[in-house]
Amino acid sequence: MRHQRCHTEQRPYRCGVCGRGFLRSWYLRQHRVVHTGERAFKCGVCAKRFAQSSSLAEHRRLHAVARPQRCGACGKTFRYRSNLLEHQRLHLGERAYRCEHCGKGFFYLSSVLRHQRAHEPPRPGPRCPACLKAFKDPGYFRKHLAAHQGGRPFRCSSCGEGFTNTYGLKKHRLVHKAEGLGAPGAGAGTLAGKDA
Repeated sequence: MRHQRCHTEQRPYRCGVCGRGFLRSWYLRQHRVVHTGERAFKCGVCAKRFAQSSSLAEHRRLHAVARPQRCGACGKTFRYRSNLLEHQRLHLGERAYRCEHCGKGFFYLSSVLRHQRAHEPPRPGPRCPACLKAFKDPGYFRKHLAAHQGGRPFRCSSCGEGFTNTYGLKKHRLVHKAEGLGAPGAGAGTLAGKDA
C-alpha cells in the first residue's frame, strides 16, 4: 500500500504550517525543522548542531582521518585520492591544465594559475618573485614573502602555533574547538603579534 502511494502521488502527511504534503510521517518530521529552526542532531566531536541527520553524517566525514593514498610508480603518499590522481599525471607526462592565453600545458592547476598571472597587466605595487602575486599594500607583501621563506606569521591565540596563511590557522582552530580549548568567541589568532 505504501509503495503504491509513490506512484499515485498521494501525500497523506501534511505540514500544519505550510501545507506541504509528504509520503511518510518521517519525512514530515524532518520537514518541520524548517519552520522551528530546531537543530536536534549534534556532532560528538565538535558539538556543532544540525537540523537534518544527513547533514550531520556529511559533517562527520570532515573529522574522519583520510587513509593515505600511495602512488604505485614512486611510492609517494597523498592524503586525498584527487591529489594522487593529479600527481600520477607527472608519471604519464599528461599536462592536463592549459593556459587560456598561450596554450602552454601544466601538470598542476596551481602552476597554470601562477603562469597566467604573467599574462595579466601589471598592478601597482610590489610583485612576489616566487608566485608573481601583486600587492597594493607593502605590509601584506612583507608577510607574504615571509610565508615563502618559511615564516609562519599567523599565530594561534590558544597555543601559539604558527601558520603560513589564514586558511591553515582557521583549520587548526577547529582542533581547539573540538577539544574545548578555544574559548567561545575567541579571536581567530594573531598576525605577527597583532590581533587578526
